[in-house]
Amino acid sequence: METKILNVEIYGLKESIVRSKYPLSTEIEELRVPVMSALDNHINRAKKLGQSPPGSGHDKYLRGIIVQFDLIAPRYFFQEWDTYHFQESISSQSTMHCIGKFNIDQMVNFKHIDEIIISRFKELVQLYNANPTIENLLLVKHNMPEGVHIGRGVTSSYAQLKTIWKQRHNHKLPDWSQVVCPWIEGLPYFKELCLRGE
Repeated sequence: METKILNVEIYGLKESIVRSKYPLSTEIEELRVPVMSALDNHINRAKKLGQSPPGSGHDKYLRGIIVQFDLIAPRYFFQEWDTYHFQESISSQSTMHCIGKFNIDQMVNFKHIDEIIISRFKELVQLYNANPTIENLLLVKHNMPEGVHIGRGVTSSYAQLKTIWKQRHNHKLPDWSQVVCPWIEGLPYFKELCLRGE
């Protein structure tokens, strides 16, 4: 199992690009969102604002570009992922409810997890399935390898993904540098709006 991102949906891209003009607008009329091909005059302004330094406030329209996706990653990855404030885990696979049902062989990368550890973990799961006490559940949860991949449904924004990209694109863990950051770069208009030739 490798880290992957699935089921991506993006909302508010055109609307937020148009709304990036609001700070210099004297009036706000009915929002008329042109088709993407007619956004040229808005795109140049949005690029300038979106490429400003994170936290400057000039790129705040990026908060309106919402991205929802499913992220499947090792448990250790989510300890780092959770440091970002605007990413909401909508739902995730529950080790509490499903630990005895998971097919662990499909949830690990055997290249990085010792088979002895997986074997022992499976024994603990069997013990729990045979006798589902709290004590046996705690044995399973406390011994679950960090490399087990768990899925989460996530909501984020281009603003937060810009911060994540800036901080993680050269990260030594391949989950960040080879999966998450290249995926972020490939989002529609992300490079143009958020990255200044980086």
